Amino acid sequence: MDLSPWYWPGYDINDQVQHRYLAIQVAKNYIAAKPKHPFGHLFRPVKELNSFPLVHQQPGTPLQDPHPMRGNRTVLVFCIGYGRTPAGSGQLPVLFACRAQTTVDNLSLQSYAEITDSGEDNDLPEISANQLCLLDIAAEMRWLVSQCASSPDAIKGVMLLLWEKALPMLMVEPYTCVFNPYRIIYKKGRIDALNKSFLSPCRFSAHRPVLHFVLKVQRAHLSLSAALSINGRETKFNHKPELFTVDLETGCHYLMQSTEADDWLNWMYARHNRLTVLKTHFAQFHGMFLDDLAGRFPVYVLNGSAGTGKLSLYHYNEVSRYLTS
Repeated sequence: MDLSPWYWPGYDINDQVQHRYLAIQVAKNYIAAKPKHPFGHLFRPVKELNSFPLVHQQPGTPLQDPHPMRGNRTVLVFCIGYGRTPAGSGQLPVLFACRAQTTVDNLSLQSYAEITDSGEDNDLPEISANQLCLLDIAAEMRWLVSQCASSPDAIKGVMLLLWEKALPMLMVEPYTCVFNPYRIIYKKGRIDALNKSFLSPCRFSAHRPVLHFVLKVQRAHLSLSAALSINGRETKFNHKPELFTVDLETGCHYLMQSTEADDWLNWMYARHNRLTVLKTHFAQFHGMFLDDLAGRFPVYVLNGSAGTGKLSLYHYNEVSRYLTS
């Protein structure tokens, strides 16, 4: 007969201790003893193999750091690096990894050192499978950039695919940063001058902005601008490196849907995101530019002079009829 449910060594040494830890029910047909709610599970040296089943399963992936709240730890940081030169200038963003040290208060990072695939960095915490994959992606990006420095357009599509592969893993990394100097310079396979003043925390979003255009009809002219939406809602972004848009307030990076959308948005941003067309030139503008654009991306019309504020899908005949009325 198994008497372990009634055997509580150490908790029944006297009535005071027993009353504090155990809830005991005595009825005519049964006696039950169990831990009081505030104490959760009471350890007792009897049948603990059944009480802690997870301990005896096959060992899983070890913790990367057994003391995640402790300061002065060596951690692995994944960074997105791009220059401050305007988008469209040719410098593609790259992924690279750093070894860093947490501060004593554990609130920030210091002592950054880039990690390459040369095998010389061995003072690292335990690396997970995802992190190994990210290191491989970073090495591939670095190789592509070194091979095609003079023709970045040739590798832009491949770089987008690599970022798509890295994105889900970057979203769960505890330490991600953006490195944003005036221009990234490489020396012997490493980023030259990894200055801490150009490093800041950032995050990555799973949302992919959708590009569309808005044609605003005004009294004497029309103006075309580019816009981005997420989940059907127009979203403002205030920074545009290659392949990404960035919300500077949150530091969140959003990967563009395609290289074509990225190229068009860069082209518009280089023109202050506005094309102005006189009403008398609209037919030529449609034939030379807008008709092709509307076949690639959604174009909406906003009748600014009417003050309605409602967007409608662009149709040349409807806009022409309004302009001539």
